[in-house]
Amino acid sequence: MLLLGLSSGLCGQPIQGVCFTGPDRPVGDTALAPLVELGADQVCFMPYAFSRAEGDDHRVQQADWQWWGEREEGLEQLVNMAHAQGLRVMMKPHLWLGHGQFTGHYDPGSEAGWRSFEESYADYVVHYARLSRQWGVDLFCLGTELDHFVQSRPAFWQRLIDRVSDAFQGPLTYAANWDEVERVPFWGRMSFIGVDGYFPLCPAPNPSASELDEAWTPHLDRLEALSARHRRPVLFTEIGYCCTANCAAEPWKEDPRAPKDEAAQHAAWSAFFRNVTGRPWYAGCFVWKWHAYRPSGEADGPGNGYSPQGLPALDVLREAFDRP
Repeated sequence: MLLLGLSSGLCGQPIQGVCFTGPDRPVGDTALAPLVELGADQVCFMPYAFSRAEGDDHRVQQADWQWWGEREEGLEQLVNMAHAQGLRVMMKPHLWLGHGQFTGHYDPGSEAGWRSFEESYADYVVHYARLSRQWGVDLFCLGTELDHFVQSRPAFWQRLIDRVSDAFQGPLTYAANWDEVERVPFWGRMSFIGVDGYFPLCPAPNPSASELDEAWTPHLDRLEALSARHRRPVLFTEIGYCCTANCAAEPWKEDPRAPKDEAAQHAAWSAFFRNVTGRPWYAGCFVWKWHAYRPSGEADGPGNGYSPQGLPALDVLREAFDRP
């Protein structure tokens, strides 16, 4: 296991990463070029999988209809493109339940259900760990926001870490939801404490800079203490804000009906970098999220979702990613 000093990302400086949404069809090198222009040095690719249940048989599986950028063929090409442009890569298997279900609450409901779910989840993750080693991936994330699974089945996770460590043979992390990060029992076996940093900040719309700074203080204090306790740096495996007035209230929520508010998104991103930059335990972040091309249904612009593309928030990222 590669262990890193508290002041470093993978190369001694905080990671400047972007979560890249797998496109539905093949793309060329130009799809990643804007990340290089932005100043990013790492990109996250996500091979999504889905949960299927029939009685006590709960299975994690990928589907034939999935987008090109979520399947092996597309992922391998994307990894090669990224490396050719000097970008390092994090591979982040991601379970999707659909119908508004949160992965952190998932429970098969029986011992038989747990066993079948564990078997198929391990097969899925270890498969991508092996592929990631073959493809030269730089960092592997072995799960995303699976709080109840982690807490309920601790022995499984220790075995999974053994298998993934053997298959990948590189640095590992786990993407804990913001409200589970202090409960994860295996940070000592990870290279990074990973957190999807959608911390609730200010309930009122359009908070001021000082209100945002004050709201970040308790969250960052707890992350600092967690880092010191486990002697691991903290990596924001996801962090993002929708382009809405309430984006800092509950950042995990997306409301496509809300009016676009570019100033609020800009302010939220500014507050994040203003408060984490220079902290010795901060290992960097992955921006949620980036599209290879304009998503369908957004003919008039990038909309009010998480992507900073074409919005003033992009200037915040460009300045933050501008290495001295």
